[in-house]
Amino acid sequence: MKEEYMHFLWRMRFLPTRNFTLHDGTEMEILEFGEYNENESGPDFFHAKILIDGILWFGHVEFHLKASDWYKHNHQSDTAYDHVILHVVWEMDQEVICQNKSLPTLLLSKYVVDDHSVSFTKGKNHEQLLPCSFALDEIEEIYIEKEKESALQHRLNRKTSHFLQNPNNGFAQVLYELIATAFGAKINKDPFWQLTREVPIVRLLQMRKKSRGDLIMLSSGVYDKTTIQLKKNVRSLESFQWKRKGLHPKGAPEIRVKQFALFVQHFDFDFGFLDLSAEDLLAYVRQSFLKAEGVGYAKSFQNLIIINSFVPFLWWLGEKRGESQWQNRAVELLQLLPNETNHLTKFLKKAGFSIRTAYDSQALLELYSIRCSGKKCLTCGVGIKILGR
Repeated sequence: MKEEYMHFLWRMRFLPTRNFTLHDGTEMEILEFGEYNENESGPDFFHAKILIDGILWFGHVEFHLKASDWYKHNHQSDTAYDHVILHVVWEMDQEVICQNKSLPTLLLSKYVVDDHSVSFTKGKNHEQLLPCSFALDEIEEIYIEKEKESALQHRLNRKTSHFLQNPNNGFAQVLYELIATAFGAKINKDPFWQLTREVPIVRLLQMRKKSRGDLIMLSSGVYDKTTIQLKKNVRSLESFQWKRKGLHPKGAPEIRVKQFALFVQHFDFDFGFLDLSAEDLLAYVRQSFLKAEGVGYAKSFQNLIIINSFVPFLWWLGEKRGESQWQNRAVELLQLLPNETNHLTKFLKKAGFSIRTAYDSQALLELYSIRCSGKKCLTCGVGIKILGR
């Protein structure tokens, strides 16, 4: 038995009922299963809604093969687990105390039949398919391209809409925040954004370039203050705000913060680059990476930063000014960059989509998110074309 199987049962609602009896005999009903925590540290499912003995609970759900794994993994010492409202286990070998109370525990093995693993295998295989895969090579390219164009617009609007809601956002702060969250990626996007609140760009630009990087690193909270020579009292983030679960060693907060600090230290925020063509802008940004000596930026990582900061910045600029030339520049930039390579782009390529540039990968990632993952074929031009044949 593996926790992955238990997660699958919960994620896919592959359970015989929503009404259960906890290990101590208390009646429980699942109202909302919560959001699966695939990458971040902390509980396995966030924001669940559960009715226990007639009382409504909101919080997180944690899974273990054995109840005693709670202590084996030191969750009792981690504040991230203080809001767990349900412990789901396969084997009940020990009572767990959380916040000075016995943690409600569901013995999942009691509700799963022996041959249920067959359904799990079928479900895993099903997740590897797209309903349109069998017919993609028969669909005119224009229908696919139209969906990609629409999906890319949706993606860039989604990433920048919150900036448009605040008319006081200056150009430099918007780009600064986008660069920061790009360095944080999905896992550490929030603490990187918080870092831009603690150290706004206007404050950095008033300092000597040499001191900018030190201030960012000191304010991040991931470095020992005695190792950074900065004669100022600085308020910093807490180290627990940074996530480490599932990260490659090169993506550790200490490394990414330093890379971000040195990039911002050397990057020129005077926006003269707005007059450059997409090709020259790409070369200009790459030069800024080269100036930040002492840390290595892999070419693929540079591409991700550009895709997730400079591209949405140009898109936002076009929306703010009502001038499509900046949005066209954003699209041109994506077309100059190679496609991203991850498990999802590999899956989409295997399904039959052509992915060559970052334009393709960004558009198809969004298309998968808003259409394919929910099997919303009747809202997709490609799906409608296939079903209407």
